[in-house]
Amino acid sequence: MNTKRTTELDRTIGARIALLRKAKRLSQTAVGDAIGVTFQQQQKYEKGATRIPPSRMHAIAELLEVSVSDLYGEQTSEGGNEVLGFLKVSGAAEMVQIYGSVSPEIRKGMLSALRAIASVAKIAETARAAAGSGAQRGETAIIAGAEA
Repeated sequence: MNTKRTTELDRTIGARIALLRKAKRLSQTAVGDAIGVTFQQQQKYEKGATRIPPSRMHAIAELLEVSVSDLYGEQTSEGGNEVLGFLKVSGAAEMVQIYGSVSPEIRKGMLSALRAIASVAKIAETARAAAGSGAQRGETAIIAGAEA
């Protein structure tokens, strides 16, 4: 077997590193500098184009505050997989980047708004479930309007 070829696992690990790096608001250059490689090499790691040596994988995990097992997708640390799971949701990585780019005062407002939206969505979901499949068209429109 040719050990120089990358595998799906290499691409998966690279994608996890990219998600965690973005969540920490770190650039590829910053990660590369911290582990002793160029940003181009870090980019190759994240794309799964180049295998990551164990010592570098350990350095990346420490920098991102997760275990090496978290990079492989194994459940060992408390927060790592929760973050990875969240960041796989469409738009989540962008949300994290936007959140990190604003002042603490704006963040408080964003959290309040997000909590309010989640509360309204939960109420609408409960109402939709209570209405059941026999809901009339007007009731469905009212529930849908509550989500907007």
